[in-house]
Amino acid sequence: MSLPESTLRAFLARVPTTGHLLDLGCGDGANLARIASIRPDLHLAGVDISTGDLERARQSVPDAELHHAGGDNLPFPDGQFDAITCLEMIEHVPRQLRSDVVAQARRVAKPHARLILSTPHTGAFQWLDAQNMRHRFPRLYRAVASGSKRDREYAGQQEVVWHHHFTCGELEDLLRSRWQLLEVSYPTLLIAPLADLLSFPFHRAGRLDHPIARGMAAMAAWESGHDFGPLLGAGIRIVAGAI
Repeated sequence: MSLPESTLRAFLARVPTTGHLLDLGCGDGANLARIASIRPDLHLAGVDISTGDLERARQSVPDAELHHAGGDNLPFPDGQFDAITCLEMIEHVPRQLRSDVVAQARRVAKPHARLILSTPHTGAFQWLDAQNMRHRFPRLYRAVASGSKRDREYAGQQEVVWHHHFTCGELEDLLRSRWQLLEVSYPTLLIAPLADLLSFPFHRAGRLDHPIARGMAAMAAWESGHDFGPLLGAGIRIVAGAI
């Protein structure tokens, strides 16, 4: 899920002029394109394991340095980046590699760098996670969503793992000794997970530009700008500083 405009601008306001920013799991470049529109002075980079998404990202942000790579093996020198975004990415990473992703992010970050990370949270509505539908109801998933763009892009490139829903404590333990938590919020409640679930037919048809799909995405984006607290929040968003 993309960051609300106010949240993204507040994060970017701390990045120095002509600084360097890395987007982990940059996908089709939508996040990088938003950043470029707000801060055209920044040097942007991104990594993703989807070759198809990377091709689209190269069209969206032609000046960005983009690489086909996982977050556990970043092709950048030590201390290059002033800021790192990691949005809805860490839950896709197999458990045994998560610590490597955090370590690599810290390796390529400057001493003063900031990290913003968003991921599913263990709130009351975590059972609505559409991405885990393939594991809970495999036959229904094959009937409704199998063969969608999501499946095609990642086929043979990464194991499709159960989306782990993190607690704040788990993220703090994962980041410990490398990053210090500075801000924590719990965005989204019901609209975002329901919109993701109902978007499966549009993914399968390749019609995310359909007015209904776009309307659901807009409602989910609105909801992501609100903090529903640790009991109800379907997502968790943190800002951390390099240690």
